Formats: sequence, C-alpha cells, structure tokens
Amino acid sequence: MSEESHAIPVVFISYSHDSREHKQWVARLASALLAQGVQVILDQWDLEPGDDVPKFAEAAVKAADRVLMICTEPYVRKANDGKGGVGYEAMIVTAELVRDLGTRKFIPIIRQDGGGKEVPDCVSTRLYVDFSLDDEFDRALTELLETLHKAKHRAKPPLGPDPFTHLNVPSVGTLEKRAAAEIQFEKALADPAEAYRLATGIIAADDAVTWRRLLRTLYQRAASDLVVWREADQSLPHGNEKDPSGIFEHAAQGVGFYMPLFACLVAGAQSGEEAYAGQLGWLDEINAPANWERGGYTYWTDFPELLVFVGQILVGGMLMESRSSASAYALGTTRVPDRHYRAETKPLFREPKVTGWPESMGHTCTIAWGFITKLIEDTTWIHSAFGSAEHARSAVSGYYQFLSLLNFCHLSASGGFEEEELRWAITVPLNFLQWPRESIRAGYQILLGHRNLITEVLKANGLDDQDKFERHWKLWLEECGRWLGSVFHWHFGSDFPHVNLPRDLKVNELNLRDL
Repeated sequence: MSEESHAIPVVFISYSHDSREHKQWVARLASALLAQGVQVILDQWDLEPGDDVPKFAEAAVKAADRVLMICTEPYVRKANDGKGGVGYEAMIVTAELVRDLGTRKFIPIIRQDGGGKEVPDCVSTRLYVDFSLDDEFDRALTELLETLHKAKHRAKPPLGPDPFTHLNVPSVGTLEKRAAAEIQFEKALADPAEAYRLATGIIAADDAVTWRRLLRTLYQRAASDLVVWREADQSLPHGNEKDPSGIFEHAAQGVGFYMPLFACLVAGAQSGEEAYAGQLGWLDEINAPANWERGGYTYWTDFPELLVFVGQILVGGMLMESRSSASAYALGTTRVPDRHYRAETKPLFREPKVTGWPESMGHTCTIAWGFITKLIEDTTWIHSAFGSAEHARSAVSGYYQFLSLLNFCHLSASGGFEEEELRWAITVPLNFLQWPRESIRAGYQILLGHRNLITEVLKANGLDDQDKFERHWKLWLEECGRWLGSVFHWHFGSDFPHVNLPRDLKVNELNLRDL
C-alpha cells in the first residue's frame, strides 16, 4: 500500500473560553497534537477578526474526523444547557449536534480541578481521556494519539482458526442449490435489462418463491463481485468537484455489480404490489455486504453507502411514479443504520450520507448528483423501466421533492422554525433543481398525485392548521433559498416547484369537496 493509505487525522478542538490560562493550555495541547502528526482546527489559529464564529464552528465540526470536547466545569454546564448558538459559545458542542453526527466522533477530554470527572450528558457513557493532572500530560497525550492514529498499543490478538470449521462448511445440497440458482438466473446476473425482464415476469405470475430466490442470488453475486473488485486494486480514483469524471468512471464499475439487483427492485416498485414494492430488506443487504473490509480509504470503506444512495433513488422514483404512496413513505422514513455505529439509526430522509452526501463522492452533493444524472442518462435499462431518461428524471425529482417535504415536516414538528434553530436544516439536497424545468415540473405533479399521503403526513406533524403550514412553509422556502445560494451561488426564485404547495393542496381539497 502507498504511504497515503495512512490518512492524516483531523481534529477540531471545542472548548469554552474560561480564562487566559485555559486558552494557553488548549493551545499547548493543539501544538502537541500537531507535532505528532495530527492536523488541528483551532479558533486561536484559524479564526480571524471579522469571521463568522458559528459558521467557522459548523464547518470545522463537519471537516474534522474527531472533535475533542475540553470538559472543564463551565464547558459541561454550557453543553448541558444547550448553549452553542452565538459568539464563542458556538464552540460548545451541544446534545443536538452529537445526536445528529454520532457520538463516537466526539471525544471528551477531562480538564477539571479537584478530581472531578464530569462530561456533558450527551456523551456521559463515552470513554474519556483524562488531562486533569499536568504531570501526567504526556501519558494522556499518548493515549489520545493512539486513538486518533488508530494505533492502540495494546493491540487485539489475531483471530485464530475456527475449531468447528467442519461444521460451518455449506452442505453439498446447499452448494448445489446455489449453483442451480446461478444457472437459472445466469442471464439476469450478467445483464440488468434481462434481470428487469425476468423480474416483471415473475411478479406477473405472482411467484413469490422464485422472486426471493432471484433476489438472494443477486445479493450474493453482487457482494462477491464487489469484494473481488476492491481487492484487485485499492487505489483511489482521480477527480474533484470541477472534474469528477475519473470518480464517475470508477464508481460506475462498483455500482454496476448491483445494477441487476436494482433493476429487479425497480420492477417490484413498478408493480405497486405490497409483496414486491414494499420490501425494504435490501437496504440492510446493500449497506453491509458480506466480507466487506471496513479499514482503508474512506472511498472504499463507505462505498456501500453510495450503493444505498443509488438504490433508494431509483426505487423511490419508481414508487412515486407508480403511485405506491405507502411504500414510498416507508422507504423515505425507514431507519438507516450507520455502517460504523450500528446502534445509531436515523430515518432515511435525515441521513445525508445516503440522500446526497455519500463519502465515496467526496461527501459533496454536487458530485453525487452529477453521478446520478450521468447514470440515468447512460443506462438503457433505466430508460426502458421508466419510459425514457426524461421520465426517470421526473420520477426521481418527485421522490426528492417528497423527501424534502419530510425534511420540512421534521423541522416543523421539532420546533426548528419557532426556535429559529435551523443549522444543518437541509438533509435532503435540492440538486434536482439543476435538471430541466420540464422534469422538475413533472416531478411536482407526481408529488401532488400522492395528495392523500401528503395530507396524512402534514397532519401527523401538526401541520393540518393552514395558517401554521403557510407560515412555516415560507420560512422553509427561505432556508432552501439560502442553501441554494451557498451551494450554487444563485438565488432561489418562484420556479422552485414546492413554492405553491400549501395553496395547491387547499385548492385541490376544495375541488374534491365540490364533486
């Protein structure tokens, strides 16, 4: 492996400005980390007069691999009180931020007099590093460095052989069944178009047994091919936001192994039948391929998240197109586990890594959406399933407008608009607005075709009051405009498809009453 395989860890130091002496101690810790190969983001070095403190802190937390919470007594009090919105208090990590980004990213650093060991409630169950005693600074620093460099001194012993291996070998009968399945589905394994054709026939015959065998065979083959592909060459593709063509070309190879499976799932979504359209087990299968190695470059370790990103877009678009409202809602709200911290889950629409910021696309929504756009343009089976590339864009646009609506409803229900707490409010990217206006407008009509679902979602989130709906919607559109301005450097206008949603829903309701 090249020298680049050991990535330089980046940390952001979150602390309260308790005193001059404390600031000097923080600077000492930061300098010691820098000297030992850890890149440090620190306000004393990276923040200048005139800079926006909250924005600096927001960007730093996102950019860092780990966040060091310097837990003095004042820091712990402020964190528990939720103070982290203005001025230098923006440096304080709050419970909401920990909940959104995952607790393992945050490392409590104890710096307290009198032998105290208090940490914020949001990380109360996490192991800390104790820097309270100055004469033990070097010991604590070594412990922290081992964690940051992933080089524990007390290494875990190697895994020994399974003494019961002979009991775990698949039986001859099992191996024969797998071989028979691969022979039966040979064409589908090699060609997504054939997989789509075969799946539609199986669904038309309502052959649930063959359907399950087909999916299982596709899961196993895709995961196996993906592992072999990675082992053959673990170098990184060349590309960036200005020219992502190298990333697109390379990632398309890995996604290609799952295209036959995606084609079958899209066929199931197209059927509208709950037994085929409502299945969600594929999310877990794709997110955790068998024998997938979690070490190495982020591009490789988190590649399954890119697969989930692509899969949910294609399946979600077809569910919206086929008017499968319940299944579309189930997909958009199903809880997605973090691949690294399996106990932590979020509804899909709130998990940025699978809605538009997959790590394998540089955690950049513009690159990820460019990849999806090219995939739709270049893939013939997608054209056949949706009718054309244009229709596929319209269906996906409708699906993402629906996910965006769920994003809005969550913010409203959680009090974000009333409390004006909208940091990182956008969890579903609005990149579909780059597509042709006709596709966006058609997507909005697809969204309105799920009027009953939308009404139920609004009611469940306390938005059945028209005045409240319109008031919060106006604030949401303003937030969307700010997001678009920061990402694309152009201002949102009246062409945003959602702009008249409250009015359109009300008008349609009145029309239905007149019938």
